Amino acid sequence: MILLFLSVMAVFVYGILLQTGKVKSNVTVASTDMIEVASAVHDLEARFTAFISKTKEVDYSKEYKPTEYVPDSSIAEKISSNDARKTVEDESAGVVIDESGTVSGDKSEKTDAGEKQELAEGDTSFCGENDGFYRVTDGYLTNGDTLFIGDSRTKGFALYSGLQGINVYAEKGYSVNKVFTDKFIDTVLGKLTLEEAMAADTDRYRKIYLMLGLNEMGWGNDEMFANAYYRMIDMLKYYQPNAVIYVQDIIHVTKAKGESAPLYGNANIDARNELLKEIADNEHVVYLNINQVFSDEEGNLPAEYSSDGVHIKQQYMQQWVDFLESHAVLASDSDAAYITDPAEVDTAAGGESMKNEGEDTSKDAETVTETSPVTETTPAVQENTTPTVPTTPTVPTTPTVPTTPDIGTGTGGDGWETGQDLN
Repeated sequence: MILLFLSVMAVFVYGILLQTGKVKSNVTVASTDMIEVASAVHDLEARFTAFISKTKEVDYSKEYKPTEYVPDSSIAEKISSNDARKTVEDESAGVVIDESGTVSGDKSEKTDAGEKQELAEGDTSFCGENDGFYRVTDGYLTNGDTLFIGDSRTKGFALYSGLQGINVYAEKGYSVNKVFTDKFIDTVLGKLTLEEAMAADTDRYRKIYLMLGLNEMGWGNDEMFANAYYRMIDMLKYYQPNAVIYVQDIIHVTKAKGESAPLYGNANIDARNELLKEIADNEHVVYLNINQVFSDEEGNLPAEYSSDGVHIKQQYMQQWVDFLESHAVLASDSDAAYITDPAEVDTAAGGESMKNEGEDTSKDAETVTETSPVTETTPAVQENTTPTVPTTPTVPTTPTVPTTPDIGTGTGGDGWETGQDLN
């Protein structure tokens, strides 16, 4: 009994030291939804597991420079037959996979398909090597070639965003230092790491959204975090050469959460976001400043936006979706079909309508109300005189009912947890 009491006290004290940052963990501690003393138990458990079992180790303390990713030889052997099969199909798309497993993609310049989105003042997002942001419709995200990678915040996004056609690889407590070691993605081949899943689905994705960094506050240091993030991006580039990679900044926590767990406070988050910005710049990928949507005047996540100080409530999730749709780049020529007219929509952050220069909206509104009845009356009569009968065959549209089973068969109740497609 005494031994049990001493063990509990030791874990409690260790947890306090972890939270305050006086002790640095060698592994990821604390899931984002429970930044509490219990994180000590997870950390000790992970240390013990690593001690008794031989798992793939990655030394993030060594300096890592962009483009130095080398694929694991065992993975290359495992997917070589799959790559060979895909080579002929992919050559037409400008993607070639040679016998050694090296993937090369031809990212030809995209034609300017519309007016680019102007960013609101104070928006520090940037396009990487792409030619500008566009505002797009949901189809840009839900056409099957989009992947979201992240922790429990990304899981929440998958569940509450209302987007039905996205692919999600996310789990509670996920972090950049688990990319090459954590087998959490369920497939017909068994559980795979993110690296293995990307290798198995070479050149499948055109848009990849990353949100990682909060769990890593209790792991390593800035240099180790940067090395791990660089390695992850280079791995994604290797296996998904034609994908636009979006680095989303780490969303702030509420003021109360930051005060109760200083290690995860917004000052540390801001420092890591500056590092993410530098990483994205060096890698020439897109950086998205989502905190301009999820921060109050003091730079904290508004208390009403979260029930635990960390995760976004369902009713505010649409703001996240709106931001992504107003900060899109063309990943393929087909994406041009999703571009909306920027004159008809609001900017994600500023809330001001984007109107064409010299446009007098009040006068336009008057002319529309005066002239439209004249132009519409004639067509309306012409359309409704006979088409009233043809319109009855709208019965064929009743087969929208078959679409309902898609939602039901999506086994997606926990699909977003296991990394399966959210249908």
